[in-house]
Amino acid sequence: MDISFYSGDSRNLVISVTDENNNAINLNSATIKWVLIDNKDSAILSKEVGNGIKITNPTSGQFTISVLAQDTKNLEGNYKHMARVTTSSGESSIVLTGSINIMKSLI
Repeated sequence: MDISFYSGDSRNLVISVTDENNNAINLNSATIKWVLIDNKDSAILSKEVGNGIKITNPTSGQFTISVLAQDTKNLEGNYKHMARVTTSSGESSIVLTGSINIMKSLI
């Protein structure tokens, strides 16, 4: 998922997780981690369930990552991001990758 927004903006990223047959992955009791990565491959922002990530519809495989205005107010440039889901049965995989372009806000 590639997105662009301005520094100081907030965003809710709604993610749906499916298997190779396009069936929803059950996220009940899943662990989910998301990171924003700079050009030196360092994680500069992270979220997890209960701290910026909410499993919004577990049986439909849907979760929301809340990026707050204070998370982005001092950021500018191109970043990578990714999310990993580990199900209650222990299956783990990267379910989201992409780039985020944060443009400087003048207001």
